[in-house]
Amino acid sequence: MIETLREKFDLLRHLDKNRKLLGAASHRYLSHPVGDEAVLDFEIRTGIELPHEYSEFIRQIGTGMGPGHGLYPFANIGVTDSVERRSGWVEEVQRNNHKPQDFLVPSFEEMTTAHVEKYIERWQASDQGYQYGVAPLMGSFRGGLIISNDGSNCCHVIIHKGELAGTIWSVSFDEFDAVPEGVIIVKNAKTEISRFGWVQQSGGDLFFSPRPHTFYKWVNRWADTYIEAARKLQSGF
Repeated sequence: MIETLREKFDLLRHLDKNRKLLGAASHRYLSHPVGDEAVLDFEIRTGIELPHEYSEFIRQIGTGMGPGHGLYPFANIGVTDSVERRSGWVEEVQRNNHKPQDFLVPSFEEMTTAHVEKYIERWQASDQGYQYGVAPLMGSFRGGLIISNDGSNCCHVIIHKGELAGTIWSVSFDEFDAVPEGVIIVKNAKTEISRFGWVQQSGGDLFFSPRPHTFYKWVNRWADTYIEAARKLQSGF
């Protein structure tokens, strides 16, 4: 997968030379490899074993170019376990969110496939629009690392501990709802680009998976979507 992503990254750099797509102005399509010693030092210092795909990627390709506004510099990735030590954290989140008790998941390390399946059920029973409205509510970020953001009060978390270790979640900073990436799959969708460079997909056929995307699937999907968008930009839509 590493070589496949290298080729797609090179193509995307070529197609979007003027950096029109979301995030390109931030990461400038540049990658910054992380040394083995830095990764080892992080794991010893924090006691966190980085998920294999993420660890391999940042060492062989690097941080920077990637989903959202790019992958955070390694020194800035968010070790969010300390959030749980805030007094009254769960109560505050519940009070601000107003979701029923059964939406609450104590932490990312306690997230399970059953929570994902429940999310799919809720989404199918809803108007199938706003995913965060039916997403699990996080009582704590324990077991997760913030590795990216999309600039709209939303961050991307990779779980590093528990049943779903290695999977990617999109989390709202406003209410701490967590949407599993790649669970709702849209095939044959139409790619659209806003004047601000936002890339969105609409229409298409829906498929569902109880297993969220791991790091490589998440990055690969982003690369494919952005390559298609960049080609549209080149052709003037």
